[in-house]
Amino acid sequence: MTNLYNSEIIAVLVSLMFLFPLSRNIIGNVIPYIFYPAFFVENSISDIFYLKMQRDELLRLKSEIRIIFPVDTLLAYPVRFKGYCHFSGWNSPNDPSFIKVLCDSVADEDDILWASGFVGYVVKSNGRFAEVQTLLSPEFYTMVVDKRSLVMGVMKGGSTPTIEFIPYGSDVKQGDTLYLKEHPGVYVGTVKFLILSPPFITIKVEPLWRYEVWTKFSLLRPLERF
Repeated sequence: MTNLYNSEIIAVLVSLMFLFPLSRNIIGNVIPYIFYPAFFVENSISDIFYLKMQRDELLRLKSEIRIIFPVDTLLAYPVRFKGYCHFSGWNSPNDPSFIKVLCDSVADEDDILWASGFVGYVVKSNGRFAEVQTLLSPEFYTMVVDKRSLVMGVMKGGSTPTIEFIPYGSDVKQGDTLYLKEHPGVYVGTVKFLILSPPFITIKVEPLWRYEVWTKFSLLRPLERF
């Protein structure tokens, strides 16, 4: 009974304190400091959960990115291999038609840029700095060959490179691999789908190189330099 009586007295005194402005201000200033550790712990837990969500999202995005590293180039082209290049910019933002690279060796015009597949040709060179016209440029043209059937055609560049005027009935199938006619072994892409329009077939090409993920490139000499 004594404890209950004492508690009632304390409750009454606290209630009386709220009747006076000065005591209300004192209590209002003291209470936040009393509960500050609890608020701090709560905010810390919220921050930890938020950071965990960020980490999980970054790991998810990282798992979706396919980093292409052309480590096989030196083995596949031991004589033609000149060195590695790194992406350094583009002529206009977000336009992969022309890209700029910095190489660890001197780049020459007509050198081939490679990254898991054909990227383009060097069109301007200033020592180790080079400008490359890629197969995604609408002004890009090159001869390609179907690896399986040896059917040849002129590929026009663009966001989806196209081969037109292939004779109707030619042995070309979806999924066939294409390579540069003048540089056998330098693969360009695969046949994405065919458009049948007699007397010709139009081929849409899926490039092997993906510009969305900039890569470390390889620099190759053209065959005619040997």
